[in-house]
Amino acid sequence: MILAKINTEELNVLTNLFGKLNIHEDEGPKHFVTGILDIYNHALSEEDAEKFLSSFNDHNLRYEGAYLDFIKELFILNNSHVTIFSPKLDELFKSEDVSFLDEKQLELLERAISLGSEVIKTTSQEVLTLFLILSTREIHFSNFFFLETESIVVGNYDLSFPVYCRNHIHFNLIENIARKIGLFLRK
Repeated sequence: MILAKINTEELNVLTNLFGKLNIHEDEGPKHFVTGILDIYNHALSEEDAEKFLSSFNDHNLRYEGAYLDFIKELFILNNSHVTIFSPKLDELFKSEDVSFLDEKQLELLERAISLGSEVIKTTSQEVLTLFLILSTREIHFSNFFFLETESIVVGNYDLSFPVYCRNHIHFNLIENIARKIGLFLRK
């Protein structure tokens, strides 16, 4: 399976484990260990944010590779499986320029849209990479659900991605992955 809709049973497993899938619209799941995946080990002041985040190329594109490395490590740790919540994906071509995507990525994106579902599953690093790039470039944000580590990574602005884990063991494991790659999981 490269890319597929999830079935009702899989949706029930996700909602029982994580609650709502549209986590970006709420404060996040209750009773989860929470952190922010970031390139900085602290929240930036307004002055620092203006200084360091002012250029998309110098910030998002410069550090995108580290986020790709992080998500691939987490993907492998989760038996190369991820479920992605990506609402309104079908509106992407209407509102955003996706000319930066290569032919293969465009094909995968069209395949994902053709599924007609906001929730998809994949065992493909290419699909995972595509959805992460859409998030790191602030084109279209997705939530990435990893069942084995009972964790969620939420695409967000300025490469500050909330991470939710059901327990400290998985949180520490994910924090170590981030650290190994040169990122931080701020609490």
